[in-house]
Formats: sequence, structure tokens, C-alpha cells
Amino acid sequence: KGDRLTPGLTFPARTPASTTPARTPEMLTSLKQGFSDRLVRSPLVPLPRRAEEETIDYATAAVFKGPSQLKPPSELKTKLLGWPETPFSPTNCVSSEFGHEPHKQVTAGMPAVDFELASGASGSSTTVALSALLAPKEGETLPVLLCAVSKSCPHCMAFKGAMEAFAAEYAGRVRCVAVVIMQPHPMKPEASFENGKTWEMPYSKGVAQARTLEARLEEARLIQGLLPSWTVLADDLPPGEEKNEDHLVNPFWSTYGPAPRCAFLVDAASGLVCHSQLWWEPARTRKAVEAYLKAKAAAAEKQKDDDGPKDDDDAAPAETPEAAAAAPAETTEAAPAAAAEDAGGPPAKEEGDQAASGPPGADSSDETATSAAATGAEAPEETPVAPPSAEEPPPTASEGDVALEDEK
Repeated sequence: KGDRLTPGLTFPARTPASTTPARTPEMLTSLKQGFSDRLVRSPLVPLPRRAEEETIDYATAAVFKGPSQLKPPSELKTKLLGWPETPFSPTNCVSSEFGHEPHKQVTAGMPAVDFELASGASGSSTTVALSALLAPKEGETLPVLLCAVSKSCPHCMAFKGAMEAFAAEYAGRVRCVAVVIMQPHPMKPEASFENGKTWEMPYSKGVAQARTLEARLEEARLIQGLLPSWTVLADDLPPGEEKNEDHLVNPFWSTYGPAPRCAFLVDAASGLVCHSQLWWEPARTRKAVEAYLKAKAAAAEKQKDDDGPKDDDDAAPAETPEAAAAAPAETTEAAPAAAAEDAGGPPAKEEGDQAASGPPGADSSDETATSAAATGAEAPEETPVAPPSAEEPPPTASEGDVALEDEK
């Protein structure tokens, strides 16, 4: 223990990377036991247990309200491990600094840090900012998947086909961004930043550590050709060999972590990292993205229901045109007239009504005709009133009249 692999633990022979994941279950078991399967050729470095991936509650991010928590570019770090002034060595590497390799410095639940890096698109001299990628476009915001890449990393080269297929599958739903970072396996005599020693791989041939932005952009253009559905950016370096203390050196690598294949899913509204991986893998990423998009869709549907029209079950139903035509029109004169008839007397008229209807004794048929003309309805036919009958007895005198006659 401490200088060799656990007795009895064997690793199966590798098969072509196109058909088999780069990391087998047995290899992951060795990691859980505190060993690195990638350092078997050098003295074994004990690894503490660490999460291969982290995820926050997607439902919480889906209903996030308030200003974005995306950190400004001023929060970017530079010159991790003192490179390039201090070369990598066994005492100045990721393993010696953090106790293991690779290492993430941003994990799920933390705010992402904004950056602006040069584009690797052919013939392009533009820069792309993370905040611009997270900003709404045509009224729609999309999450951003950040993934570190390099051409000397066998994991990256093995999964380039899966990366392109993933970006094509989620086009219009996720913005995929690849950032070209430091070489984990440069050709000899350069040392790897992971263990501070020379560590060549099949893809190390002809690959040197870039020390200028133009050299890194050349690699970014090559990777852009391999990943046409991705936005490929180059982690920043000084434009030339001369020293420039004010220029950022490897800001993405220094801030997000010296991990050759780390990945981060950044929510557009909150600016939070919702999911992070130490090693990008298509199955993990697809599972995380599907869960994230499902939570966002559920939150949007709930918001739509909350903002929609209220339940009108208790409201009175609207009157149909047929019902309005069938119902007799009630005028302002109808109420006082009905009240007067109930009292046994003639219908009472308001002062304004009397003035409008003319002097007392005017024919009521004129009033009916006027009302009908105003409403557009036909006036009812007049019913002739019969004159008093001659056979009717004359009216009798009142008691007051009889008393007056007696006095006389």
C-alpha cells in the first residue's frame, strides 16, 4: 500500500474508445479506494475521495428570481501555479498543490465567472463573453455548457464524436462552448501540469505547450473543425513572448480549475453552475441536461397558469342577444309607476318627467309614441276609451255640499 496497486485489483484490456467508455467501473472503484489509474507508471499518489460530478436542485434554479449572480471578469484568476515564470515540477503541479489531479475550483451551486475569450472560428478575430452567451436572444435564454478541451488529451480526442453528436442533438436548447486550455500531455521534454513530470500520450506527438495567444488560437481552429456545432474559444495568453504583467494568463484554467476535461452547466437566469463534472461524459451530461430542461419547462408551465385568467365559475353568465331581446325593457318610469299602482293611486311622475311629457292632461299616447321612436320599436295601437254611459247615475253630493245647502 502506498507504493503499488491494491493486490488482486486488475484492469481489463482497453478496447477501442469508440465502443467503450474511457473509464471502466473497475477504474472508478480504484479511485474510490484512493488511487489514480492514470499514474500507474509513476510513484502512486494517494487520492482523497472526491465527487466525479455535482448537481444542485434544478427546480430551485428553474424558479430563480432576481439579478444574475454571475461574477464579473474582475474575479478571474491568472497564472495558476506561477506558470510560465515557474515551470511545472513534482513540487509545483496540480497533485502537489491540491493533493490530487485533476482538480475543479468551481462546482455546482457556485456562481460562474464571466470571461471574454478569442473565438476559434476560422478567419474570425472576435471575442465571445460568457455573459453574452447567457443573454436572451430573440426573447429566449438558453443554458451554457462549458467544457475544457485540448488536443493532447486522449479523453477529449476519444469523445470528440460524442461531443459533436451531443451539440447537434441539443441545438436550440443548450449552447455548447469548448475552451482550449493547457496541454495535459505535451511532448517531451515538457512536464505535465498534472504530475509535474513528462507524461506523453498517443496524441502528444508534435504538441507543445502554447505560450502565445496565436499559438493557442491555431489549436482552437483545429478543434473548431472537429466540433463544428460547438463554439470553440481559446483560453487567454499574452499576444507575444514578451512579458506583460497586466495580461491575464490562462484565466479559464486558473479560475474554473486545472482539469483537462471538466464541464459546467450554467443557468442563464441565475448565472449559477447547476451541474459540474470532473470528466465530461455524454451519458452524465445528457441525464443532467434532460433533468434541467424538464424542471425549467415545469416552472414555465406553472408560471403560465399563475399569470393566466382567473376562474370565472362564480361570475354571472353573460346575457345572450336572444335573452336581451326577449326580456322587456325596463325604463326609469316603470319603477315609480309600479309603486304608484300598488298604492292604489295614479302613477307618480317626477318633476323632470312632467316637463318632458308636456302639460298636464296631455295625451299619454304621445308619450308612448315618443318612447317607441326613441327605442326604435313600433308604438302599440291605441285603444279607444268609451264615453261615459248616459244610464250611469249622476254623482251624489258630498256631506260638505249638503251642509252648505242647509245653511242656505
